[in-house]
This record gives sequence, structure tokens and C-alpha cells, in this order.
Amino acid sequence: MSVMVKLARKYGKSSKSKSGLILLAIILSTCLITTIATFAVSIREMNLNNVIGSYGKAEARFTNVNEKQIDMLKHHIQLEEAGVYSNVADVTDMNNYSLSLLYADEEGADLLSLKVVEGIFPQEDNEIAVLPSVLERFELPVELGHNITMEYSTGNGDSYNEKFKVVGILKENNMMAVNKTGLGLISESFMRKIDPQLVHKDIALKLKDDSDVYNKILKISMDLEIEDENISFNEMLLNEKRKNITNMIPFAILGLMVIIATIIVIYNIYYISVVERIQQIGMLSSLGTSPKQLRKMIIYEGIISSMKGIPLGILLGYLISNILVPMIPLSNNIEMVFPLYIILIAAGVSLFTIRLALVKPSKIAAKISPIEALRYSQVSTTGKKTTKKTKHTRLGAVGKMAYLNLWRNKKRTIMTMLSLTMSGILFITFSSIFNSMRVDNLTSNYVAGDFDIVNTDSGKDNIDDMNNIIEQVIEMEDVKNIVKTRHKIVTMEYDSEKMDEHKEQYGNYDGTVNCDVYGYEDVTLKKLADKILEGNLDLDKLNQGRYVIYSGDKDEDNYHTGDKVLFNVNKGDDTSFTEEFTVLAVTDILPISNNRHSIGPTWIAHEKIVKEYLGENNYKKISVNVNENSEEEVKTELETLLANYDDVEVAEYKSLFDEYNRQKNSMQFIGMVLVFVIGLIGLLNLINTMITSILTRKKELGMLQAIGLSDKQLNTMLQVEGMYYSLISGVLASIFGIRIAKICFEVFSKEATYAKWQSPIKEIILMLVVLIIVQYILTHFITKKLNKESIIDRIIRV
Repeated sequence: MSVMVKLARKYGKSSKSKSGLILLAIILSTCLITTIATFAVSIREMNLNNVIGSYGKAEARFTNVNEKQIDMLKHHIQLEEAGVYSNVADVTDMNNYSLSLLYADEEGADLLSLKVVEGIFPQEDNEIAVLPSVLERFELPVELGHNITMEYSTGNGDSYNEKFKVVGILKENNMMAVNKTGLGLISESFMRKIDPQLVHKDIALKLKDDSDVYNKILKISMDLEIEDENISFNEMLLNEKRKNITNMIPFAILGLMVIIATIIVIYNIYYISVVERIQQIGMLSSLGTSPKQLRKMIIYEGIISSMKGIPLGILLGYLISNILVPMIPLSNNIEMVFPLYIILIAAGVSLFTIRLALVKPSKIAAKISPIEALRYSQVSTTGKKTTKKTKHTRLGAVGKMAYLNLWRNKKRTIMTMLSLTMSGILFITFSSIFNSMRVDNLTSNYVAGDFDIVNTDSGKDNIDDMNNIIEQVIEMEDVKNIVKTRHKIVTMEYDSEKMDEHKEQYGNYDGTVNCDVYGYEDVTLKKLADKILEGNLDLDKLNQGRYVIYSGDKDEDNYHTGDKVLFNVNKGDDTSFTEEFTVLAVTDILPISNNRHSIGPTWIAHEKIVKEYLGENNYKKISVNVNENSEEEVKTELETLLANYDDVEVAEYKSLFDEYNRQKNSMQFIGMVLVFVIGLIGLLNLINTMITSILTRKKELGMLQAIGLSDKQLNTMLQVEGMYYSLISGVLASIFGIRIAKICFEVFSKEATYAKWQSPIKEIILMLVVLIIVQYILTHFITKKLNKESIIDRIIRV
């Protein structure tokens, strides 16, 4: 063991307070880095698994492939997995529900995310594995052993009946359940039974290396002479993988803030440590210690602390993540993912941060000469010597002394204030964003009334049912009013160049595109009053004429006030008609959140116009408003009423509001925990600065008291000195925090249209109060400890 390592360890043991502060800073920063990395990886895996669960993990598919091509793909060097599947038949007479009978080998089932969670893979002719939603559609409990008779039709139009035995339950596919589609997994023998001459099948593909997927798949298809029309890509999966990089940016920014805060704290602690040890380091230099050895001594001190702090920080980060990750309020359940590389990232980043923080202090130590050490005093003497008049304060000489003491070491003071200011800025920014989250606005985006009755019949053939529901709802005693929404899909000509990006997903473009037209009543349209980007919200024109509002990116689609648009409306009997409308205004939102069913532009009109000119007689949504404190009674009545109707769902404002509020509170708690830990790192800097500043001036303070400074005046001077740190840092954090919070809000509100800016005055006051209280307690504690020593002991201290 080298002499420098021994000296580094000896100093660590002799200065336990500073070693403890450094160790705590390393533990907290490593903990934060571990937690942030775990959050990022867990959210990324959740998003990826959700897409895989709905769309499969195959990156591409080839259709109509023969046995020779299948064999070559199964053994292809670039493919990790290739699985065969075939859509054999479709079940008929399912009442607005689409059910397919699919064959897949084990690899194909895996690539299509058809996982048997209970039971076995179908083997015999009459065996089938189904999704839970399929059993629910047949009004059967989700369990094995059921016998289900299905009428199905094959590709050649022939129809058959078959009784299947449920031998397997597949993992539910949420996307299929929402879209009212399902599938049954059948055996190969049943597939052969239906079509003994089956020559062509489909195959799902997953590459070993998922970089440059398109070119690799196209190259494979060319080698095997597979036509372009038989190639499709899993765009949802590929887009999600591309989004992973973008989604990591917020976590990277937060991690960078932690790194900067940690560098400032560790740098400041070691800088102060080196400065107060100048005489000791000078003595080492006079005994022959080289500058390189002095640098190593300081670096070894950091490495010794990091060897203790990093493992503890990673462990603490793991435990905190295990508690906080499941609390992240997302629409899908999230589980903590903690791969080995998180440990390596956390350890590597922490070591890099510590090493970076030690660069300057180690250089300062290396430059100290024996003569300089003997002449050293705590007051900086660099630069021009100027005589400066201090401003008169009510605190008199004591206040002047406190102010002068504050700036005796400008670098130390600035670094301390910088770390506190950064923590304050983060607190103000997070608080402002959370305060701007208007849960009532968010909820009303999805549920416009106290209850929303939603028509889920995609064909909207249930007009009689919807009219009957409206009549019965109006007659309910506690219902005040109802608000209706209509929806119509039309086609229109669209810029072909803009469709090129969707070609892989939607196929070749013929010059027209489907568009959504939503029809709202006046009360709903008024929600757009402060969201109009161009034009005016003229309700009279929307009520009486062929006017529409464009909802989307006006620059992308280039629609402006006064433009004429032609809607082609399919009448349902192979005939259509065209209606011309004028663009009245432009906005970038919908007054009520609705699922967009089409890839073309989205339009807003009055519900009467959608009925009169576009021929849509049915309703997409009915919003029900009730008398105060009658929600439970009406809810019971609605549930009883709607139990008699298919393809109709009800959503409740109160339950959705409570859920969103719970999610907001969970997010706020997680965010504040992270801010608290970062703030704690900043407070460590203040603690270290105050302790060092007071304890290194014991002799000086003793001499002041010897010539007449009272204990009360000493305490006042030190309290004022600490107050300068708190107030200056607090004011700077407030000024810059509000500006940064405003910028972050502008970015956030572009996506979160429900957000409304709220000035963080309460949070600023809270921050200032906390800083003052912490500083007061800290100074009081140090002063009390200082006064335990007699004035003579402090004066004769060497």
C-alpha cells in the first residue's frame, strides 16, 4: 500500500465530519442515478411489452410463402426466429364481433405474442386455445374444458360447423378486446383438414440485429424472390423502438442535473478541505512530496469514499425504485426492471462524476508550496486590493462583518449558493408543472358530462337503440340535461407526398384518404373559445351553414380560414355524394377527447350539420348531466338501463376524476422525492460551508469576543451570515425558477392541453421558509458547540 493511500485513509479517519458529508453526497447521487435509470428502463420495457403484447414481436412478415422459402427462412443466418402461421377461417354470425381461426407453430405463436397462460397448445382436430375475451363473448367463464360450437367460413367461401374443446387460454390482447376482435388458435391437423392442399402460408420474422430492419428484410425478400405486396412491417413495434431514444431524453436531462449538483457539492467539500489543509499540504511538500503525489492523495480520498458510497447508493436506489416504480401512474401496470447494466451505469457515472469533481481540488493541492503555506490566511488576496464601503444596515457593525465574512472566499460562497439555487429551481419547476395539471380539465376531456354513454358499434347500426336510450335517460328524475355528439367518416383528396410516410402501414395511396368529422352541440363547441389558432368561433355560422373547423397541425396540412374542402360521403349502398364546406377556423385540439379512426385530417362541425349534410343520424356519445348529489342514484339507473343493450358503454366523471387525481398525486410524490434528494445534496453543501467557515475561524472569533463581542452579537453575526446564503440563493432560485418553469410549462402544455399555468408563489414562500429554518437550526447548533470552548482555548488554538 502506497504512502499516499495511507495518508488519504488517515485523513478520512481524522476528519469524520467531512468524510461523512462526502460519503452521504456520493450515496445520494448514486441512489438518484440508479433510481432514474431504473425508472427509464422500466418505462421503456413496459411500453415495448405493451406493443409486443398487441402487435407481436415479429419485425416483419411475409405472406404466401411456399415450403422451400419457409425452410430457407427458418435457417437464415440473419434471423433470430421465424414462425409459420395461417389465418385459416373466420367465424360467422358473431354480432359485430370479428373472430378468426388461426394456425401457428410454436415459433409463430411466440412471434405473434400468442402465449398459452393456462392449459396446452392445441394438438387434436377439435382442440382450440382462445383469448379470455372470446369466452366472455360466448358468455362463458374463463376456464378450460368448455365445448363451443362455431360456424366458420374459409377463404373459398365454404361454411362449416365445428364443436371445439377449449384446451388452452391465451394471454389477453388488449388491442383486440378494444377493437372487438378475437382469435382462436387451432391445431395443424385441423388446418390440414380444412385445406388439405394448402400450399402457401405466412411467416413472421425477427432479426438477430434490429438495426436497419427495412433494408435487411428487403434484401432477404429479394434473395428469396418474394414479391413486394407480400411484405409487411410491424410499424408499431419499429416506431416504439425508435421512440425509445426520444423517450430517454427527459431522464438523461434529470440525470445530468444530478451529476452537476453532485460535482458542485463534492468539488466544494474537497476545495474547502484542501484550503483548510494548506499548511499541512505545504509541510508534506517541504518534506519532498511531489505535486503528482499530492494530486494522487486527494484523488485517493475520493476513491476511498466512493468504494463505500457507490455500493450503498446502488442498494438504496434499488430499494427506492422497488417502492416507487409500481406507483408510477400509467394506463398500464408497470413492473420494476433492474438489469445488471443499471449497476454498471450507476457505478460508472458516479465514479466519473467524483473523478471530475476532484480535478480542480487536486490541482490546487499540487501547486501549494511550503512558503505559500506558511503565509496562508483564509482571506483571498488575489487581484487588486480595493477599499470598499459597505452599505449601512440596521444590524450595524455585526451585519457588516457578516457580509464581509460571506465574501472572504468568493469561490466557496458562489459554489454553495449555486448548488442551493439549482435545488430551488428544480423544486419550483416540478411544483409549477404539477400545479398546472388541472385534473378537472383532463377529466372533462374524456367525460363531458357527469356520465357519458358511448356508442361502441363501429357501424353505428344501432340508431333505434340509441334513440330509445335518449328517451329513457331524459325521463330520469335527477337528469338535468343531455348533450349529443355525432361522428362521421368521410373521404377527401389528400396530398400524396404526405402519405408516403404511411405507405408501409396502409399500403399504396389512391389519392383519397378517410377523415373523421365530429359534430358537437353549442355547449361543447364553446370549449374551443380560447383554443382557436386562426379565424373565429362563430356558432351561428356553424349552426346554419356548411362550415367546419380544422383540428390539427395547420402548417403540416396547410388548411386556413376560408379554404374550401370537399367531403365524399358513402351512403352505404355503393353510392356516394359530395358536399363542399368552408374552413371557418383552425385549432389543434378536439373539445372532447375522441379516438381518431382515420389517418386523414380531423374536422369539427355542429352536430345538426353532420346530420343534415353528411347523413349521420346516429350518435357517437351522449353526455348526461345530473342534479347535485344524485350521481349514485343515476349511476344505478343507467347500469340497469344499459344492461339491455349491446355495443353501449357508460363512463362516469367522478370515478375517472378520482383515478386521474390519484395518478397526479402519485406522480407528484415521486417527483418531490427526487427533488428532495437533490435538495438534500444542496443542503450538504450549505452544512459543509457553514461548519468549515465557523470552525476554521475559532481563533479569530475568540479574539473578537476577547475585545468585547458578546455571545449574542456573535450568534447574530453568524446567523446573518447564514441568512445571506439562504436569502440570496432563495431569491436567485425564485427568479430563474419561475422563468424556467414557464418555459417547461409551455412545452408541457402543447401536449397536455388540459394544463393551466399557476404561479408557484406558495412553493417559493415554502422554499424560503425551509432554507431559513434549516440555516437557523444549523447555525444555532454550531454556535452552541463553539461556545462550549472558552475564549482562551480558542485564542491559543494552533
